Amino acid sequence: MNPDLHKDEAPIWQKRFWEHHLRDEADFRAHIRYCWINPVKHGLVGHPRDWPYSSWHRDGSKDLHL
Repeated sequence: MNPDLHKDEAPIWQKRFWEHHLRDEADFRAHIRYCWINPVKHGLVGHPRDWPYSSWHRDGSKDLHL
């Protein structure tokens, strides 16, 4: 493989981030909960429903409880 072919390409993820394949429904739900809780964890809001960009507004009333 010619290393010069990819020299101008940048990686998609930053060094401290990586890909993760969702293994099953439980893993999927855990990652959704992580996304919901993250603004709360960092003190930006008191509840996931308070974050205006959250999918909580669409999915929070479903069976994906915190």
